[in-house]
Amino acid sequence: MSTSRVDKILHRIQKKINNLIRDFCHKISNPIVELAKKYNVSTIVIGKLQESKNKESKLSSIVDQMLSLLPHGRVSKQIEYKASEYGIRTVLVDESYTC
Repeated sequence: MSTSRVDKILHRIQKKINNLIRDFCHKISNPIVELAKKYNVSTIVIGKLQESKNKESKLSSIVDQMLSLLPHGRVSKQIEYKASEYGIRTVLVDESYTC
């Protein structure tokens, strides 16, 4: 295969992945904002994801890999955008010392 053909295929795959991620963000954020509207919630609190501190643990690397695949920032921004349309605030908090 020529380089331009490979580039076109890669571009098409990347576009498909981006569309899937965008769709996922909408499907996650819609019910969250709808629930907030339904129960008259004034603020949605979103936890900030941080890298795991224990780098030697095998479980830690697996969890880190799984979390890196999630578009947490994009979902947070989508929730913030949709919530602001209804006058609902969004707040990002550090999860370190929460229950």
